[in-house]
Amino acid sequence: MKKITIFLNAYSQGISGADKICIETWRRIRSDNITCITSVNGKKLCQTFGLNAQYSITSKEVIFRNSFLIYLLRILVGSWLVLLLPKQDVLYSSSDQLPDVIPALVHKLR
Repeated sequence: MKKITIFLNAYSQGISGADKICIETWRRIRSDNITCITSVNGKKLCQTFGLNAQYSITSKEVIFRNSFLIYLLRILVGSWLVLLLPKQDVLYSSSDQLPDVIPALVHKLR
């Protein structure tokens, strides 16, 4: 069975079209091998829409305030988390924002 990693790491507030497409796409896949790298708020969003995955949390802020520092933290923690993951078959970045792209690139280059 394929190992899948989803990067929904740039989620802040509300829901964008990219977030919705990501969740809707991967919740239809019947697999126990889906890992979602996201924040606590992103995990709540995914679970609300029925995405069954294993979650790796990059930040635990309740209110999204200082976007530069939060995104920097998510990039660093996300990059560290992907170094701990075994080789994945599918990497899916839900957006083109750096907290989603850089950890995926780190994992791909590893």
